[in-house]
Amino acid sequence: MKKVFVILQALLLVLTFGCTNASDAPHTDARLVPEDFSQASLRDYCAETADGYYYQNGEFIYFSPRGSHAFYPLCSKPNCDHSDENCNAWCGSAFGYYDGSLYAVSMNNNNGQVELIKMNPDGSDHTVVTPLQLGQDSAAFQAQFHHGKLYIYTSANALLPIDEQKDHLFVLNLQDLTQTACFPDFFDAGGRFSFIDFFEDKLYVYAQKDRNPDSAIGVMEFDVASGTYRELVPLELGIVYATEMTFYYLEPDVGFREYDLATGEIKDCGLPVEDAWWAAYDEDYIYLMGHGRKDEYTLYFLSRDYVLLDQIELTDGIYYNYAASDRLYFSKDFDALTHSINKSDIGSHELALKPLDGN
Repeated sequence: MKKVFVILQALLLVLTFGCTNASDAPHTDARLVPEDFSQASLRDYCAETADGYYYQNGEFIYFSPRGSHAFYPLCSKPNCDHSDENCNAWCGSAFGYYDGSLYAVSMNNNNGQVELIKMNPDGSDHTVVTPLQLGQDSAAFQAQFHHGKLYIYTSANALLPIDEQKDHLFVLNLQDLTQTACFPDFFDAGGRFSFIDFFEDKLYVYAQKDRNPDSAIGVMEFDVASGTYRELVPLELGIVYATEMTFYYLEPDVGFREYDLATGEIKDCGLPVEDAWWAAYDEDYIYLMGHGRKDEYTLYFLSRDYVLLDQIELTDGIYYNYAASDRLYFSKDFDALTHSINKSDIGSHELALKPLDGN
C-alpha cells in the first residue's frame, strides 16, 4: 500500500487536477473569475482570464490571447531566449492568478529560499512578495492557488525514521499575506495527502491517515475555515469535482457516484460505457477515459447528467490535458500543449483535434 501511495503522490504531482469552477451554474466569459478556479491542469498549472489562457510548461508560463490558437512564452524582452530565471515567463515551481496579477512560487538560487513572486499579467515586473514557510525536514512541496489563497503542502524527508516523518499544510492569504499552519493534529499522527480539488475554503485530497504501509487511501475533505476534516469515500484514482452540496466521482469500471456532503448519502449514477476507468469534470461536461493500449485510448464526452454525447479516439501519445471555459487542450506525452477541441463541437460526432499554431 505504501508503494501505491508513493506512486499516487508522484502521479498527482504531474497529473494534477482539471480546472473546475466554484459555481454550480455554467459561466460565461463575462462571469469568469480566475481566482475561483483550481488553477492546475493535467500537466502543470493554468489560469484563464477574459484576455486569454495561461499555462505552465516546465518552469515557464505560456500565454494564448483569447481567439488565438497559439501559445507564446509570457515575455516581451528583446533578445530573450526564454531559457532561465531572467526571462519574464519564468515562474519556477507553480503559478496562479489573483486580483489582476500573476503569482509564482520560485526557488531563490542565491539563498535556497522558496519565495512568492508577484508579476504583471504580461509577465513583467517580477517582485518578491514574501518568503514561504515550508517546515523543518521537508523534502518536497506541492503548491496550489485557489480562491485568493496559496496552499503549500510539504512532504517529510523519507530518510528520517518513520516516526519522525511529518508533513505540513500551510495556507497563505494573498490579500494580507498571512500564512497559517493547518491541521497539525492530522499531520502529527503521520497523515499525508495529495490535492485533487477545491471548493471555496474546502480542499479535497487523496489521503492516508498514518504512515503505516497498509493504511487505506481514500478521499477526505479538509475545511480550512473551520479547521475540521472528515473521510468521504475509499477512492484512489481520478479527478473529482466538488460543489457546495455534492462531491462527484467515478469508481473505476463500476460507475459514477454523487456524495451528498450534508447527509453522507451516495447516489449511484451508472456508467454509460463499459470501458471506463478515469474521469475529469468541469461545469459543462465529464471527460471519461477508456482503457486502451499504450498511447491509444478513447475519450468519451458526457453531459453532467451522465448522458454520452460524443467520443474521439486518441493515438500517438496525445492526451487530454485541461478544460478551459470554451475549449479543451491536449498535449503529447504530457509535454507542451499541441491540440485543442472547441467545446461547441461536442455532440457533432465529427470531433477532430485542431493543431495549435506552430505544432
